[in-house]
Amino acid sequence: MRALTLTQPWAGLVAAGIKLIENRPRKIISSAHFGSRIAIHASREIDREAYDDIYRIDPRTDIRMVSADAPWPRLSHITNAVIAVATVVRVVEDPRELGEHARWYFGPIGYVLSDVRALVAPVPCRGRIGLWTMPAAVELAVCAQIGDAP
Repeated sequence: MRALTLTQPWAGLVAAGIKLIENRPRKIISSAHFGSRIAIHASREIDREAYDDIYRIDPRTDIRMVSADAPWPRLSHITNAVIAVATVVRVVEDPRELGEHARWYFGPIGYVLSDVRALVAPVPCRGRIGLWTMPAAVELAVCAQIGDAP
């Protein structure tokens, strides 16, 4: 399975199913992967200033106001691990194609995600830049949690 590393708290937003657009400066996922499941990997660092940006985009995400047992706050603090899987649906270059999800589009390239499933237990793993292939042991651990064969 391929994986995509995202900086926190953005990875947590995706894993919680709140942000279903992944923005990139250039195309990194080929159309051959559309319809395929990818792993969402949380990088080793957390961009603390991003929480303010996220709140401005969607005030419902205010981490101080969200219930402590809600997925978003917990998922946004996990680092250096695979935290979810998602299906890459398509690529967009125009936010008008996204309807209510347009607020999460920063462009110039946006990948539309669906069927996001957060893992119950994060799977520790070092990430990579771009779309990368997970080590076999990590893939087995992820697939075991989502009930899929590798």
